[in-house]
Amino acid sequence: MRLLLVLFVLVAFSHSLAHAYSFPSGKLGENFKGSVGVVVPTHSMNVARSAHTSTLLPNGQVLVAGGMVREGDILDSAEIFDPATDTFTAIETMNQARVGHAAILLHDGRVLIVGGFVGRNETASAEIYDSQQGEFKTIGEMTTPRGGFTATLLLDGRVLITGGEFDGELATAEIFNPLTNSFTATGNLIEARAAHTATLLLDGRVLITGGIRDNQVLATAEIFDPITGTFSAAGHMNSQRRTHAAVLLTDGEVLILGGSTEEDWDTRLNSVEIYNPQQDAFAYYPASMRQERFKLGSSVTTLNNGQVLIVGGDTTVEVLDVQVGVFQDAAGQVDADRFNSTATQLNDGRVLIAGGYDYDIRATDQAWLYIP
Repeated sequence: MRLLLVLFVLVAFSHSLAHAYSFPSGKLGENFKGSVGVVVPTHSMNVARSAHTSTLLPNGQVLVAGGMVREGDILDSAEIFDPATDTFTAIETMNQARVGHAAILLHDGRVLIVGGFVGRNETASAEIYDSQQGEFKTIGEMTTPRGGFTATLLLDGRVLITGGEFDGELATAEIFNPLTNSFTATGNLIEARAAHTATLLLDGRVLITGGIRDNQVLATAEIFDPITGTFSAAGHMNSQRRTHAAVLLTDGEVLILGGSTEEDWDTRLNSVEIYNPQQDAFAYYPASMRQERFKLGSSVTTLNNGQVLIVGGDTTVEVLDVQVGVFQDAAGQVDADRFNSTATQLNDGRVLIAGGYDYDIRATDQAWLYIP
């Protein structure tokens, strides 16, 4: 009875009474631990999508853009999630259909949307979403088409774009300047790579880890210095990783999770590493995730309380308590082992979980809310 009362309070907090949410039968109470929160379903998106982007806007709403329904069915559609009503509203389409692209909130409140795949081809196209006018505006192109790349907002407001693939993996990198809406080449990566991660460190440098080159999954890492515009070696991870995730912890270290070492579906990882920028060294984290997960780069986020939320590759949602180094399952589940979904923290501390595809590469329009 006490457990049911706790769950009722959590669901009420997520507006479920107002919107008459329903829960998967027999799932909500499994492995419930009040300290790690609960996952509840919310209203669906207007379009099923995976490998899309979800960007928190200055007004607290979330821009959801692009992605694919299935292989070859690429989307130019976009929609807005309003946390006040927990509903999605369709907006005007992007100028370019794209999947596996990047979307970065700029310091001036605009959203930069770049690159990705159009069918089986990479694109260099870029556009800006102006949230005040509710419009997408084409702004030109990157210096080269890119898919499987990274885009990272630097402390000075510029955006670093690294690697990816176009007729093979790329070592090139470039900088977007929001004052001129232009792209300029910067120093090259030490090693060409795609499906890697890029994490902004507290000192303004960017840590690049893993990825793939010439069908070889990488364990190497490097650091970008925005002052010199150059990359330098940063040692090796303990495991080769691609399509993994990396998040900055509150103490300045970087947590690196999951991924795969060779063929994606057969070599998924549950291992976790941590990078210490003072020591410039990687070490295995004392605990592993409860599930093997990959294709989760956009579905791992650091929460306001310093814990880390991990979504994707399984029906369960895990939370790492970094104070004690323990992974636990949140109460509730998503509907399937979703890959290339997104997890976006809202201003009220909840996290919007949206989309992703299943083992048949079929996207869903379903969405969930994680309540810490």
